[in-house]
Amino acid sequence: MKVVYEANHLPSFLDKTARRLLAEGRGSYREMGLSTNPVQGWGHQSLLFCWRGDRTLSTLLTWLRSKGHRAEIEGVALVVDQSKTANLRDTLLQFSESNLPDPLELSATVANQQTEKHHRYLSSTLLDADYASRALDVQGAWQVVRELVGQI
Repeated sequence: MKVVYEANHLPSFLDKTARRLLAEGRGSYREMGLSTNPVQGWGHQSLLFCWRGDRTLSTLLTWLRSKGHRAEIEGVALVVDQSKTANLRDTLLQFSESNLPDPLELSATVANQQTEKHHRYLSSTLLDADYASRALDVQGAWQVVRELVGQI
């Protein structure tokens, strides 16, 4: 999405409504300064725009939750409740200075790993391994955290 928001061309396949929505999105992206400020305060929440895929977002979400933060994924952003922007920045700095989290330890903190038909037959150890392999990208999340800390 970041590449799309930063581009100037309009894809030829967009209809009138899609062109309007893209223009609104690009305008909001510029207005919020998201190219240089990936952490935005929003009331009693912080929005974190890391511009990565689902597995990386899921890993960051799980990592934040494992440290006691209440957070959710909303579209392309992580929404961290009751977190002042400075506190989120401090947390990201701590993450960047730590070792890579263990994917199995992170996945063990996820409450509902049973999403497939046969998951109910797996032990908690196998569920942790399954969740870690399909839903987490620890290396990618750690790299994003280090990049974000360099920007904030």
